[in-house]
Amino acid sequence: MPRPPAEFPRLEARKHPARAFSQVTGRIGEVTAVGERSLFINAQGGQIEVFTLRLEDGKKLQGPELCKQAGLGPGIILGADA
Repeated sequence: MPRPPAEFPRLEARKHPARAFSQVTGRIGEVTAVGERSLFINAQGGQIEVFTLRLEDGKKLQGPELCKQAGLGPGIILGADA
C-alpha cells in the first residue's frame, strides 16, 4: 500500500456519516464547529471530527489550537483562496 508523501499532514479524526445528503449543510471543506477537544469539517456524505494534526514540520497540535493559531473558525472553507 503506498504511503502518503512526507508533507502530508497526519491526523487523528473520526467520521460522522450522514444518513442523507440533505443532512449535510454547507460546503465540502467548511469548518462547521470548533469545540474544546476537536473541530468539525464538512465532507461529502457527512462530517469529519478532527482531534489532532501533525503538521509538515512535525509539530502535533490539537484541532482547536490549530484553529486559534491559524485564525480558523466556523464558516471558513479549507483550501479556498482568500
